[in-house]
Amino acid sequence: MTNQRDLSIRRLRWGLVAAYVLHVLILAAFVLEVVPQQYHHPERTFWLHHGGDDWGYVSLAQTILKADFQPNKYPLGFPLLITPFMAIMGTTSHDALLPVISAFWSLVMFPVGQILLAYLAESWTGRRWLALQSVLIWTSLPVVFFVVLRVVGNASVAETYSVHLLWAQMLSDGPAVLFTLLVMAAFVRLRASPLPHNWAALLGVLCGFLALVRLTGALGAAAVGLALLLERRWRELGMMVVCALIVFAPQLVYQWHFFDHPLRTGYTALDTLPDQGLFHVSYLSAGLEKIIDRVGLLIVPAAIISLGIAAAGLRFVWRIDRLGAIVLGTWLVSYGVVYAVYYYTWVGGAARFLMPTFPAIAILATSAIAALARRGRPA
Repeated sequence: MTNQRDLSIRRLRWGLVAAYVLHVLILAAFVLEVVPQQYHHPERTFWLHHGGDDWGYVSLAQTILKADFQPNKYPLGFPLLITPFMAIMGTTSHDALLPVISAFWSLVMFPVGQILLAYLAESWTGRRWLALQSVLIWTSLPVVFFVVLRVVGNASVAETYSVHLLWAQMLSDGPAVLFTLLVMAAFVRLRASPLPHNWAALLGVLCGFLALVRLTGALGAAAVGLALLLERRWRELGMMVVCALIVFAPQLVYQWHFFDHPLRTGYTALDTLPDQGLFHVSYLSAGLEKIIDRVGLLIVPAAIISLGIAAAGLRFVWRIDRLGAIVLGTWLVSYGVVYAVYYYTWVGGAARFLMPTFPAIAILATSAIAALARRGRPA
């Protein structure tokens, strides 16, 4: 039994190495323009599509480093992650920082995300081969997105969405996914640890920083908070909330100082807002119209198949770890509901903002495959 377990672990490790190699190959296809790139800087290897947000992040990081804060629409989390690069490299130049930070997140931090996803998938499905499948599906998504969007959209749209999934940018997309995975992994460790209070404190710190990176990261924190509530882990839940608020407090103070209210964000104070506000069901109808224009009635069977896969995957996980299934379902549904009626979803950010849910989708997809394989076996 021990030999079989050791062999299984070795296979998973080599599988993760193969998954990383796959990521590097896909990344190289974009960076080296095997896949033609409209937005690739001709003299910078790691300079793919950014959309302009990178300038805002660097600007805020510069004010943080100088302790000369200025109002900025972006939250503090990702600029804080940029400041160590400024200190180590001895520069605050956007053009100097961008390729280094892009390479770091894509080549160094992405494999950390792969390891975390494998850990979560194994914990919630109980099978290492499903963990590896989840990682391979997630790693392959840039190619899937590019092919699908190239067919139903155009080259520019396909490039824009796909390169975000590689984390090869000076944007908060990669960090938002990574810290979501860290939050979920800390929650799993908390449940299994003889010292749950320590993990609850770490979980709270991670939840607070996740919300600093992207304000809607609070949705991931809410998913694990609900699970702790259902398990009646009152002390762990209280510790998580307190630690999260402590870490997130600088953002509230920042908003209170510059925008006259702790809950008024830079997006609402400085950005261009639609007439209906940031959240309105009209954006859902507008988004559906765009999708129908692209793919027609194919959206109906696609939606049915997607819901069927999610339901089958959740049912599979439910039989192994009910709380894990609740976390996965809440994680996925909360993001889906919020971004269905969120303004930026329909002006070019759907795939970007839903990126933190893609690891959950990968786990549910592999779980659904396992459920179908089990059903197909003879009794």
